[in-house]
Amino acid sequence: MIERLRNLVRPLRVRWGRRVFYKIEELELASTIRERRLARDNHLTNDQLAPLSIIVKVKNEPEFLEAWLEYHGKLVGLDNILILDNESDSEKHLNLLKRYSDKAYVVRLPGFYDNFHYPHLYPQPYQWAASRSRYVTFLDIDEFLVARAGDCLSGKNLFSQLAHPETKAFAGIWLWNKEPLAAESLAVSDPVVFTAPDPGLLGYGTVAGKSIVRADALTEAKVVGHNLQNESMLPLFNDKSFGEIFVLHLSQLNPALMRKRSRQHLQAVGLLPAELDEESALKAISNALEAGEFTERSGPWRYATQFVTGRIIEPRREYFGEGPFATTAVNEFFTGFEVPELAEIVESFDFRQLLETEKNKFTQD
Repeated sequence: MIERLRNLVRPLRVRWGRRVFYKIEELELASTIRERRLARDNHLTNDQLAPLSIIVKVKNEPEFLEAWLEYHGKLVGLDNILILDNESDSEKHLNLLKRYSDKAYVVRLPGFYDNFHYPHLYPQPYQWAASRSRYVTFLDIDEFLVARAGDCLSGKNLFSQLAHPETKAFAGIWLWNKEPLAAESLAVSDPVVFTAPDPGLLGYGTVAGKSIVRADALTEAKVVGHNLQNESMLPLFNDKSFGEIFVLHLSQLNPALMRKRSRQHLQAVGLLPAELDEESALKAISNALEAGEFTERSGPWRYATQFVTGRIIEPRREYFGEGPFATTAVNEFFTGFEVPELAEIVESFDFRQLLETEKNKFTQD
């Protein structure tokens, strides 16, 4: 099996072409060459830059990869997408990457994947993005970017929302699917159910959702990821930053897929040996939970519980209420779908007070 994977990966440098980089320094060189070429050609004006480029991190994600790339490729263009592949070894995943490698950019990148969000640790992806677009965001493979117009969420609404050059950052608000996905793999036509969040969930989604940062503010941001969980991000937000851009977070998954993704995280942080079979891994984590080895509500506790139960821990299901709800699919995210009562809830929410509350948490600490 190992030799088969080696044979699959070995020819990638030759067959995948100029948009696959096996060292992060190769991406840095490509960005430098691009910048010099633009300078030679009198550089691009701000109006000629792409509105947005997207960085996404992946590791063995064949269940989401194709649907995610099909949607965001339509949204921003595949040539404005950079895939940071954290040394995947799934043959199905690698074959999917190969299919898109002449259009999107791919870097095979070792290290702990949560550290990729820090421009000072990994400057090259952000240099690449800043050389081609006005705004930059960093998403996970289960997150889909849309914007609001009234009760309608749509990819088509996004770029009118980004047309505020004085705004250094926008808060992409997490909106979770209400029901677990039925299948272990996401197809663009699979039904996905959403409902307007209550104010508590809207606040949580605003704090924990994903930022869209103006390219010239990346050094100020220090970390590109969750909106209000990072002190360096807070001064970048203004009144236009909130309430219009959403990140559809497909976090409620089929139980088998939930276990797989939770196990990957536990392995990445060194809490679960990769060589254990499924039964042994479940037993080891169940015993650790019963023994109180994880701090309750911590990240490791959450992933451990999700691995054992096959169900997401947050957001709590009671936050969703009973409806009304909208059933849609990934292939409708771009053209748009209605979420009943969303506008009423968003427009009555005090985002300015939420921002002040989060700022106060850092000053108190």
